[in-house]
Amino acid sequence: MLDENAFKLVQELATSYKLHKHFSIRCETVVLSLVKKYCLKKGWGFEFQYQTGGFVIDCLVNDKIAIEFDEPHHQRSAKQKTQDTAKDTHVRNIGLKMFRVHLDMDIIDIILYLESNT
Repeated sequence: MLDENAFKLVQELATSYKLHKHFSIRCETVVLSLVKKYCLKKGWGFEFQYQTGGFVIDCLVNDKIAIEFDEPHHQRSAKQKTQDTAKDTHVRNIGLKMFRVHLDMDIIDIILYLESNT
């Protein structure tokens, strides 16, 4: 459940940011910028391109949640699936939660996950 201030912030950030409708090829930088803005307003840590154990995570939130943006090739490529599984295992082994963002998600999905897991 979001408090009133968080709800207003979600409304402000979410205006027209449905990922699969506005980006024929998603621009992760735009979405990550919104996530970073939200995290900074909440006082949470945020790091782009977090490196750990030979892997690069799209971003790390509050030293707790690794966020990865999965393009369609993540589902089609056997090699990519193997790499994703190894990355997920590593992330869990170092005590982080992994959140994979798909094209059918929007900024509200990301924020709600962060709110319930931070």
